[in-house]
Amino acid sequence: MRVIDVSATSGFKWIAEAFVMFRAQPLAWISLTSGWLLASLLMLLVPLVGAPLMSVAQPGFFAGFVIACRDQEMGKPVSTSHLLAGFRLNGRPLIHVGSVSLLAESAVALTIGMLGFFDALKGFNQTPSVEALSAAVSSVGGLWFVAVVAMLLIKGVFWFTAGIMAHEPMPAPHAIRWSFFALVANFIPLAVFGALMMGLFFVALVPWGLGLLVFVPIYAICHYTSFKSVFRADAG
Repeated sequence: MRVIDVSATSGFKWIAEAFVMFRAQPLAWISLTSGWLLASLLMLLVPLVGAPLMSVAQPGFFAGFVIACRDQEMGKPVSTSHLLAGFRLNGRPLIHVGSVSLLAESAVALTIGMLGFFDALKGFNQTPSVEALSAAVSSVGGLWFVAVVAMLLIKGVFWFTAGIMAHEPMPAPHAIRWSFFALVANFIPLAVFGALMMGLFFVALVPWGLGLLVFVPIYAICHYTSFKSVFRADAG
């Protein structure tokens, strides 16, 4: 397995290829991703440990999406059973990846919290309004930007781990290292992909969020289309 550099337009191609795969089995993908959202919500409702549990489980779900895509390309149907396919294949290392990701995001949250980020948002929480939000954002200044960039970089570092571990089971540190190399080599196409997906998300919200029925499956499938584009198995 090796990482290759792809063009900036690949960020668009990943989405286009994902849409083609979704269009081939739309109801199956809607069912699968709806099951993912429901499972995540149920975990989130567990007192105290729900939110961390949900975060730690996400790489396992994403690996299941990758396996579903691979099966679809082999002519097999996509089904809700794919939701747990990643856990069955490589469960413990995927949980480890989720744990490392959670620790990284928690470290960012703790750091910006120590710098007063969350204190600045208290006014907005007490009296939610456009003016209160504007005042809160202004008060934290560049810290808001730093927090967003840090979280996006963490997501970028871990983006390819699901595809890697669904393709070739390996320890979590190895998968994270491969994913990091892929991010460094393909930062621009990933940035283009992220910007396009953000724009599509807001489009999907109108009207009444019905577009999410298409957006969420495409987001899930992109874990496979991006991995397939960036990684090659013709070198050891």
